[in-house]
Amino acid sequence: MRDFNMTSVVMDRQNRTIAKGSTFIRTIGSGRQVNTAHNVTIDIADFLRDNTDLLFNDTELVLSENVGMTLAELIPVRASGNIPMPWGAPLYNFALGDPQYEPYNSTHFRARIPVSFENHAHFDFAAAVRVRMYSDVSSLISDGEVLVEVSPNSSYNRSLELYVPVSAVSPSGRFEASFIMPFLEYGPLVIPYG
Repeated sequence: MRDFNMTSVVMDRQNRTIAKGSTFIRTIGSGRQVNTAHNVTIDIADFLRDNTDLLFNDTELVLSENVGMTLAELIPVRASGNIPMPWGAPLYNFALGDPQYEPYNSTHFRARIPVSFENHAHFDFAAAVRVRMYSDVSSLISDGEVLVEVSPNSSYNRSLELYVPVSAVSPSGRFEASFIMPFLEYGPLVIPYG
């Protein structure tokens, strides 16, 4: 056998190449066995930087496999196929709930904002989530940050505490959430409340 070639290409929904790997072995003698590694590495940082919607949305990627070789010095053999690969979003169903106010002191309320999402990814997810809270007239009334660490296929349900001036409380407004990860910064994601 000669000219053994295996090429793997991972593509997104628009058939754009995300990662590619090839292995080539010039000759494999009769009755001989060859062990080798075939690697395809996806740079998660670059991938998510180019596809930020996949932070929040599950999808299916495609692994395209192509194998070719020549048998008995004469017979070319080729085979190919596509294999679906599920992609799980690390921030699937991310939500900030309506603030729950309780007195803190004579000038401020403590606002508890529920933070929830599911890590559908096959890797641990860690980030700082920075939240800015705006009133119904678009005035910044508070901001804060929560560190999240979530294992694969796990949920996150906790609260972020913000301190809001009594005079600034409004029945509705918006949050702006930004995500600071070791490999990427994303935001702001605008979420209305009230």
